[in-house]
Amino acid sequence: MVSVREILQSQANNKFNNLHCQVFNLGTQKIIKEVDQAAGEFIEKCPKFRHGRKEIDLHSGLACIMLFFDLEMLEMSKNLCVVKGVAMSALRDFKRPSSVAEAVAMVREGPGRGGFIAGGTTLGLARMLPYDFLVDITGVGLNKLRKVGDGIRIGAAATIQQLATSPLLHNSGLEFLIQAALSVATRQIRNMATVGGDLVSGYPVADLPAVFLVLDAQLSLTGSDRMELSLRDFFDSRVSGSLNGALVTEISFPVPPQDSRGFFVKFARTENDVALIDLACLASLEGRHFKWVRVALGSTVLRPSRLLALEDFLKGKPAEEQVLAQAAKLATKDLSILDNIRGSRPYRMEMIQVLLRRALLNCAQRGGGDK
Repeated sequence: MVSVREILQSQANNKFNNLHCQVFNLGTQKIIKEVDQAAGEFIEKCPKFRHGRKEIDLHSGLACIMLFFDLEMLEMSKNLCVVKGVAMSALRDFKRPSSVAEAVAMVREGPGRGGFIAGGTTLGLARMLPYDFLVDITGVGLNKLRKVGDGIRIGAAATIQQLATSPLLHNSGLEFLIQAALSVATRQIRNMATVGGDLVSGYPVADLPAVFLVLDAQLSLTGSDRMELSLRDFFDSRVSGSLNGALVTEISFPVPPQDSRGFFVKFARTENDVALIDLACLASLEGRHFKWVRVALGSTVLRPSRLLALEDFLKGKPAEEQVLAQAAKLATKDLSILDNIRGSRPYRMEMIQVLLRRALLNCAQRGGGDK
């Protein structure tokens, strides 16, 4: 692990061409003291910081060291501003609309390129933003969860913690969705992060896409006009920028049939770490045979995906070990599985097969969720 002193020294070596901020996981008060001491020592030793100061920000359980330059250095960095401890080039304005229509109009009319922000937990990880201004949608009424007919509608700005604790999801066959929501980071992050943001921000290790894919979720969009887009189509076309400046206002899906069973598993190194694999399964059985199955993967593939060939294979098949083993091997065929420092491709392939067998067996027996 890189020490605080090494991080601060790297800032000096960079000659302060940009305003840099470093985010530290806040584990104990001891860490805060070490950070404070290291920053203080550095400021004393570095002549450029003779008029400098440091701040510790405990927002959302994170400690941020923000090193501010003297007047000369601030003047050099006047085109930079700080949002959640990250250097944001050319970000000039932060707007707060009172309605969806006003928010969309703000982004459309500019000036410059605008983006929507709600929880900010993904944008807060960015080193540089491709936006001239941000439009805050937390005050436009998109934070409600409701049941409409046989379906659930979730406001795009509803927090993940709201999703995890909503009475609508209890005793409705959606316990595996609750499990998926509770698997996201820590409670502090879930109190800020939004359902819509987790689904459409493009964060590569988001935990919710897999479970919403098996629920056949639809996105409600408001742009130049209103439209519906399936989440599956969104992920299939995301590379080409399918939203085109439209705002996601709601996520909706039908309540699963009573005879269906769902399962979600997040495989990670620690409880609060990002996932190596997210796998969701929703199935309906007649006796011991699968009537239909939906399976989706996230975090370990280039983009969240339904395993359609596997679903077709399992239709009408018995829930037997031999069939499940065949299905597990089929699951990794032709998949673009990631290979990086967190997990090699062969390791991920093996674990996908293990988790898929577990998920299908669980759905065949009783449903539920695991983490």
